Amino acid sequence: MRDNKCGKKVTRVSGSAPCTPIKSSNKDHEIDVNHETPSKLKAKFRPKVMANSPTTKATPSLSSGGRRRGDSNVKSSCRRRLDFDSAYIQTKRMLVYTEGGFCFTRNVRKYIADDQQKSLEYNEKEEDEWCKKEQELFRQRALCFINSMRLVQGNRPFMGWKGSVVDSVVGVFLTQNTADSYSSSAFMSLAAKYPKENIINNSDNHTEDALDWSAVRCAQADEISNAIQERGMNNRLAARIKMFLDSIHDKNSGLLDLEWLRNAKPGIAMDFFSRVYGLGIKSMECVRLLTLRQRAFPVDRHIARIVVRLGWVPIKKLPDDVLIHQLEEYPIMKSVQEYLSLRLGNLDAETLYELHYQMITFGKVFCTKKKPNCSSCPLKKDCSHFASAYARPEPSEKKTFVPVSSSGQKKNTKNGFEQDIEDHCLGPVIVKTEELMKNAVGRSRTEHQVYELPDSHPLVQVLDKRDFDDKNPYLLAIWPPGETLQNPSGMLKEEYNSLKSTDSQEEEEMVFGTYLVPCRTATRGSFPLDGTFFQINEVFADDESSRKPLVFPRRLLWGLTKKMLFCGTSISAIFEGLSAQEIQDCFWKGYVCIRGFSMKTRAARPLPEQFHRKGKSPTKRTNDG
Repeated sequence: MRDNKCGKKVTRVSGSAPCTPIKSSNKDHEIDVNHETPSKLKAKFRPKVMANSPTTKATPSLSSGGRRRGDSNVKSSCRRRLDFDSAYIQTKRMLVYTEGGFCFTRNVRKYIADDQQKSLEYNEKEEDEWCKKEQELFRQRALCFINSMRLVQGNRPFMGWKGSVVDSVVGVFLTQNTADSYSSSAFMSLAAKYPKENIINNSDNHTEDALDWSAVRCAQADEISNAIQERGMNNRLAARIKMFLDSIHDKNSGLLDLEWLRNAKPGIAMDFFSRVYGLGIKSMECVRLLTLRQRAFPVDRHIARIVVRLGWVPIKKLPDDVLIHQLEEYPIMKSVQEYLSLRLGNLDAETLYELHYQMITFGKVFCTKKKPNCSSCPLKKDCSHFASAYARPEPSEKKTFVPVSSSGQKKNTKNGFEQDIEDHCLGPVIVKTEELMKNAVGRSRTEHQVYELPDSHPLVQVLDKRDFDDKNPYLLAIWPPGETLQNPSGMLKEEYNSLKSTDSQEEEEMVFGTYLVPCRTATRGSFPLDGTFFQINEVFADDESSRKPLVFPRRLLWGLTKKMLFCGTSISAIFEGLSAQEIQDCFWKGYVCIRGFSMKTRAARPLPEQFHRKGKSPTKRTNDG
């Protein structure tokens, strides 16, 4: 590691000294393999990523400067050498990559002896071949993963969401150390608090701010903190947002503009983001890939877990009494980021985007941290976690155990051994709309039948025009028949009595319903990080029509397409225990919903109780509604 002119640490690929491994300061992670490991320390054990292994390796007895003088049997690597026996000066072009993965070249003047020049060139050639093989291997792995996930999770190409660079920087502030559902709701609440006037709703302007950042900069920190309080860490983030906006404010023009970064070189963008307080490696890579469309690959907690389980990133040997499926801590994301940067550097930005998006969804749907859905995972044959958790013990060991499902029920076993993992696939927990009010409590998800509303439908004419690039239509959820016989929650008593005063024939023809707004239309197609917070088939339940439902004749439902809607407190809760076919049907033929939405204030709201009752939704309801 060496500081460059910008003050950043860079790692040399060719012609540098050996990198000293970073030692973790957390002593709880250090375990003595020779002694029995307590159960508490097993959960805290964090494995380390194995270092890069080029074809030419340095000897451990070498000093940090290079090989020992006079030792002709030691083979030196150009990756680990800086000082050579001085004979003459030669200028070399050296490949350098930062911790964020951006590669660049630099001219370096080296003192190289005549008898070492051929050996140096040979080692560089060997190392280039090794890098090409590694990149080709990971290219095949990435394409194979994308193709497998497309069949289940759907296509996820660049969506072309509108939004400015400032939106994305504040967006990554809100994503740090929390789930996407909380961070996206916090940004929606912030946009509702400081709306921007004259939003252009077309597909041409991709640099429009999602909210009035000048008003945010001039606001008090307490006001910003209250707008994002449900996300957590609101006071710290409010101060960080104000500090960032003050740093980019142009005193002459009064503008807050970072659009010049879209045409800047990757090195300039990296240099700028490295000076922004609060932006780490993962945050910088997110903005570079998802907003600036540069070649980068951000690693979050989902990706770090997946690549270790699939064996893409090798880890050092675990203690004898710790198996990989028992790990609750995975390698530091920074070390995984450095390992993948060199190997994914030959992929284009579109492929890196889809790989990143598919892996995030895969980590929420299949490969969760706790209780992963291994029985339905299409990649379980290549997964070390599956092999470790469901490996059959040898008959000589005579171990007996009773497998337990995620719901706490014992699985059927024979002679103490699990017969077949496919036989114990967890079935879906589904509650039909008619049974919702009776059995919704305690369920992880509920399933509803909804209707797709075309743009020409009379019920859509009163709503905002659907976003130009939104492929999902408005939906309509019908209230259960039992609810029409009572006063629906939120309906004024006078209005309900007026409906009851009609004759019985008209009362039978009237239907109560609630709008469901596609996420892209709800946010006017403008959201940070290209909208990767949401799923491609995610919708929001309209808060106003949930409190005071629509009343319309049943004939307006004739000829409409019926779809299934999965509701729950999170994406992981919705898909927990579903089979691969059911997950595929949900992404390809259905919709998901985890939150409510106010079409008046454009703020996130809790998921209404008529859709799902268990737990808390991504944001709590405020007193002002």
